[in-house]
Amino acid sequence: MDAVRPDAATPTVIGAIPIGVQLLDGAAVVGDHVHVIARTPPTGDDPKRTSSLVLYRSTGGGAPTEERFLVPDASPAQLAANGDAILAAWFQQGHVRRELSLVRRGPAATAWTVAVPAGETPIGSPLLAPSRDRGWLVCSDTVAHHVICADVPATGTSPGAWRTIAPLAGAAPVALASTPSGVALFAQCTRGACKDHLALAAVAPPASGVRDLGVLANLAPIATIEGGLMVMGDRDPAHRAAMVVTPDEVRAIDLAGASYLTALGRHGGAWLFNAAGWSPWSPAGGLGAITPWPAELLAPIHGGVRELRPAGADTLVIAGLRTDGVLVVAVRMPPSS
Repeated sequence: MDAVRPDAATPTVIGAIPIGVQLLDGAAVVGDHVHVIARTPPTGDDPKRTSSLVLYRSTGGGAPTEERFLVPDASPAQLAANGDAILAAWFQQGHVRRELSLVRRGPAATAWTVAVPAGETPIGSPLLAPSRDRGWLVCSDTVAHHVICADVPATGTSPGAWRTIAPLAGAAPVALASTPSGVALFAQCTRGACKDHLALAAVAPPASGVRDLGVLANLAPIATIEGGLMVMGDRDPAHRAAMVVTPDEVRAIDLAGASYLTALGRHGGAWLFNAAGWSPWSPAGGLGAITPWPAELLAPIHGGVRELRPAGADTLVIAGLRTDGVLVVAVRMPPSS
């Protein structure tokens, strides 16, 4: 059984947004405002079909604002903040081609669509991450097994040209992560001798060589920590694994048999989270004991924790069930322990 450390510093609740029976696609926190994008459940005979996406923004105590987009046949959406702005992205399937839909809110708010490269058909949802220039990078897999990426600016509506990440040809992109030096892309090898291995390549600035991280599936959101990235996934169905990836090495982390779902960077290390609570990790001290979520934080979601995902450098959203559907609670972790 995991040890419990009841005297640890507790997270601060920033806000909560009820999304009812909708599906949570993405979340981002800017200052003390929580942004959530959700979509209506699939309808009809097509399990991928949706009728609308809703972008919510907390208002500091009152009901959140809602902005609805009628988008039949849209992919799941992504949401990421950079500075004072947020960007939502999803693929819209048309009769002739697929387009990338972009909605920027905050400074220079606007919405526009971008055609994908001729001859390419994106698969699934776009990947999205903030870049160093206060803009974003968006990437996608395609039917032709190409990995394509484009820069999205912080102002204006003219993304950079789509480019193909040649070192990852044939691999399926699964995550983007911002680093102090740019953006890293993680991709899963789908065939051949490297099948099921996770690969890592820097894609902004321009692509670098590929690093093989071994077999790793069901990847958790990547955490940017001091000096590198924290990566978690399944080595096999019974073995949850974690590692810290730096420019010079890959360091395995002993999870002591616990199953963590996501992580956030913190001063001197990281926080690791699961439905029961959180644990601190540092290179010197290793993995600390689990601190349970405060009862008052979980009280509104009496149906239990359903999902955990990062919403910023030090913020996390907890999606939980209650009688009227899903409530998304955003919390900010203390800077250190």
